[in-house]
Amino acid sequence: MPLLETAHVSLKDGCHDFCRKNRRNCDDPCCGCHAYPINEAVLLNGLSNAVKLDLIALPKMFLYRWDLKWCRVFGKLKTLLLNEWFTTVDLVCILRHSPVLEILTLQLDNTENIVGATGAQETITQSFVCERLKFVYIECEKVDEGVRSILSILSTCGILREQISIKEDPCSDSD
Repeated sequence: MPLLETAHVSLKDGCHDFCRKNRRNCDDPCCGCHAYPINEAVLLNGLSNAVKLDLIALPKMFLYRWDLKWCRVFGKLKTLLLNEWFTTVDLVCILRHSPVLEILTLQLDNTENIVGATGAQETITQSFVCERLKFVYIECEKVDEGVRSILSILSTCGILREQISIKEDPCSDSD
């Protein structure tokens, strides 16, 4: 979709791309994780020319996480909104694949899965700089371990605390 500039993708209850056991390639042969192509980025490659992108999903949805492994660079992406479907490893991957990203918004009701990242720790700790990222908006119930992990990653990427706005809302809906 080379002409796509803005996309809002929301994978919720009606989507069958989720793993019942919250893993990839679980031992349940009837699970949705066995039906998804493994060696290609089906959705994210189609969105790689977007300038503004919202990627929303329930934490057990794996479509974005699998696609990140094979995804090309988001060479035009300037504004990105994510909710809590990602892990810290996924966030690093997204930031590395978004060289012109200027605004990142993270809407986090539950950060439990963010910290529970599976993947190589060196992926998180290898430094790189998000030169064009100007603002990060974090909307959360409270600043917890997950939010602190995100702040640590952003700091490693050269994002100053002054560039980050955190809005805590203890009354927000957690699903």
